Order: sequence, then structure tokens, then C-alpha cells
Amino acid sequence: MFARGQLSLWSSLPRDQLGSILDDHDLVQTLTANLSTVGARHVLPGERFGLAAGLSGALTVLSRGKATGISRTSASLFLSPRPVRAILDESVTAAAFNLGAVEVAQHLATMVIKDFEASS
Repeated sequence: MFARGQLSLWSSLPRDQLGSILDDHDLVQTLTANLSTVGARHVLPGERFGLAAGLSGALTVLSRGKATGISRTSASLFLSPRPVRAILDESVTAAAFNLGAVEVAQHLATMVIKDFEASS
């Protein structure tokens, strides 16, 4: 928790020997789990919250696909001059951290994937 009431959670994308995999389903599950974790901890005071999600860090090889556990034989190189991100246009209620976590995660994941596709 930061001084201004900001909270950041970091998760890793699934990967194999060819790099990271941006899997739509896995991204929704990860975002849902992160939102639910925040809700379970009751760490954010307030009634309305601004949410964002993104891809950053040492992303050198990243491609869309399914994280099946079976190694891929090819992957696309993704290098972006800017981080991939999605910021919700409207604030959300505390329901985004429990009952509404899946719906909010789906919306954020869709926005992240669109920004990824626009960047690549």
C-alpha cells in the first residue's frame, strides 16, 4: 500500500522455453485472483476505486496463445517502446474485489489484449 492509497499487485504470465504467453483465459483468471485477494484483505479504504492492468518488465518475447503446458515450436518477437496497459474509464465500487471480480477482470483483460495488439 502506497501513501496515496495506491496498491499494486504483480503476477507473471505463463511461459515456456520460447518466452511469455499472453493467454486470454489465463489473464482473466489471474486478474480475478488479484482483485479477489485485494477484496479478501480489506486493505483499501473508500467507496470508489480506479483500476488499471498492464504488461511491463522484461518482455522480450511475448506472443498470444494458449498456456497448455505443451511447449511451443515458434513464437513472435514483441518489443514495444511503451508498456501495454488498460485503465478503466470509470471508477468501480468495492464489488469489483469480490462478486464483480470476474466481470471487471474480463473487461480489463480485453482492454490489455487490445492494447497489446495495437502495440505489436
